[in-house]
Amino acid sequence: MENQNEICKCENLVIRCMDYRFHADLPALLAEHFGVECFSYDSPGGCGGSKSLIDERPREMMLEALDLGVSLHGVKRLVIVDHVDCGAYGGSEQFDSPEAERLFHVKRLRKAGQIAAEAQPEVETVLFYQDHEGLCLIE
Repeated sequence: MENQNEICKCENLVIRCMDYRFHADLPALLAEHFGVECFSYDSPGGCGGSKSLIDERPREMMLEALDLGVSLHGVKRLVIVDHVDCGAYGGSEQFDSPEAERLFHVKRLRKAGQIAAEAQPEVETVLFYQDHEGLCLIE
């Protein structure tokens, strides 16, 4: 019998917000961005995407999920997604403009990406900001 770990491969892990408003579109948007028919991924969930890595309390759980994804499922890419009007960050009303909100999330995503890269430097980290129009790659 084949080793179960040989069978179960999932090269992507996505850390995203728990907000249901953005769940339905995300797999297709990621598939389109990465040029694949179906974008399969593990996702430990959490509140606020990048917040799950930046805030101390959930960070340990997210990094443990990343470690398990790498060792058990062969994860090679971590995708971190923040979204517009995120309640974990106080919602859109906390910002003076949509651009101010986007820039806030860009900073948070980069910080979360740095934390992840330090924990698992061999894993590619890709950052996105999701609004009602789609995904924006953060470089």
